[in-house]
Amino acid sequence: MMSTNPDWDDLVRADQDYQEARERVFAGDPVPALRESLALSIPTPPGRETALRVLDEYGRARPNVVRALVPELFELALGQDWRSERVRVVLSRLDAAVLERELKPIIKAFVRETERDAADYWGAIALLVKAGLRPLLDRVLRAAQASDDEDTRVVAQHWMAGSAG
Repeated sequence: MMSTNPDWDDLVRADQDYQEARERVFAGDPVPALRESLALSIPTPPGRETALRVLDEYGRARPNVVRALVPELFELALGQDWRSERVRVVLSRLDAAVLERELKPIIKAFVRETERDAADYWGAIALLVKAGLRPLLDRVLRAAQASDDEDTRVVAQHWMAGSAG
């Protein structure tokens, strides 16, 4: 049934085309294409928004795909914008034990990286709170508290006081 708005009809057709293409991509191995679109680079790779959308929509049905992309998704989860929140939601849908196993070496490296700033810590803490991964959260909070960067210490104080997030 066609609507009275041709632009709406175009959008509905485009969405149907997207859904069909998504099914074809997920019929095979979508990880390489998703990884390429999720890479941290400037300029932002084409397809990043599509990759985030498809993982949000399809991640529950294919948690193995999300699991394979945890390193890339972790980096994207560190922001404070709606895209980063979307990534945190996608990651937090993974089984907690699986996510903890995947994040453990990433968090270990994260807390050792001296170039990480307060915003990175905020995003990591937000992810770990959302996912309910208390042991990893405690590790990140301890590292933030011990940081030479005052802003990073403030982030830890806010989260520990329950006033951020």
